[in-house]
Amino acid sequence: MGEGPPDLREKAVSLAGILFEMVGVDNGRVLAQEMIDSGKAEKKMRQIIAAQGGKSTIKPEELPIGPESAVVHSERAGRVLWISTNDIVRIARQAGAPKEKGAGVILHAKLGDTVRKDGALLEIYAEKNSKLTSALELAKQLNPIVLNNKPQEKMVLDQIPGKATHEKTFIIDR
Repeated sequence: MGEGPPDLREKAVSLAGILFEMVGVDNGRVLAQEMIDSGKAEKKMRQIIAAQGGKSTIKPEELPIGPESAVVHSERAGRVLWISTNDIVRIARQAGAPKEKGAGVILHAKLGDTVRKDGALLEIYAEKNSKLTSALELAKQLNPIVLNNKPQEKMVLDQIPGKATHEKTFIIDR
């Protein structure tokens, strides 16, 4: 909707820009930015929601959140080095998502964030206490957010070049 945390907006613009450029659109990042700013991206999202049978006029604050919740805290201080999306999905499913609409996970720590000992890493929501308990146990087993206490290590994200940097000619004989 063009609002929200700056890092989420940056990620959306970057990914959409890369996708546009992959299909031959010049200045994909600029186009992605314009689509968000103009409201075209939100309009398309709402069309997709309607096509899937959802309420296309829903506002984020109207989304249901389960009455049961618990925060998973870090056991030590460090910087978030890795988040296992597969493990986050498993935890959310254990809580009841996507069938139970109030179930899910909210991440409180993002890649690169510094987290204190006992700091909030994620919060699990469920509609039933038994599902929440089960999801919490799974979260403790999986440890989906990896912290590192070495401040000199940095995350490196890069784009793979679209064209090879060198070419070789091969002759094939029969």
